[in-house]
Amino acid sequence: MPKYAEGTVVEMPQYQVLLRKLQERTKDTKLISKKMATAMRYVVKPSHQALEANVSRIGEDTGNLKKAVAIKVKAYAKSGNAVALVGFIRPGSSSKKTKGKGKDRAYHQGFLEFGTKQRFVKGEIASSYIKKGVFAIAKAGGSLKTSGYPKSFFKRGKKGQALSTGAMPIGGRSGRPPVSDAFNKTKGQLNQRLIDRTQKTIDSLDKALKKAAKL
Repeated sequence: MPKYAEGTVVEMPQYQVLLRKLQERTKDTKLISKKMATAMRYVVKPSHQALEANVSRIGEDTGNLKKAVAIKVKAYAKSGNAVALVGFIRPGSSSKKTKGKGKDRAYHQGFLEFGTKQRFVKGEIASSYIKKGVFAIAKAGGSLKTSGYPKSFFKRGKKGQALSTGAMPIGGRSGRPPVSDAFNKTKGQLNQRLIDRTQKTIDSLDKALKKAAKL
């Protein structure tokens, strides 16, 4: 999750209500932050589901983008606060490197969310063989054939001219940025979900305090 999509941060009045209720019961900010983190993970689940649905509609070749959809929750032990993020796992962030596929292999996530300007490549030929399979140029007659993937992308430019691979529109074929769209579809639910979760979170904290008192 490298950066926020503009306009995808929401204020939830119930957050401060819940935090204050927990602080009234204990000064243990580490415990409070854990309970707040659990509540926030519950709150953002609709956004997570909406993002998964958006990615499914876009369609993929490798499946890496869908694997990268995640909820990240951070608890702040010193203050008792917690924050939940929904988005894509940062490319290359996993210590387990898998060739070509994996939850940290969605290097095109930013292209889909924010779009790109027209891009150019060095040389006269561009191909997506790394994603879709190898290609080969037959010697006889200089014709072109593909192998591995019949739909392999191949583009050849004019000699001496920069080759353009085009611009990526925001949202790709869907025309909608997946993260921002998921947020806009679900932001109206978030504060109410936290209201619904408030009593359960308080009860969970009380249970933890009682258990600690018996030790």
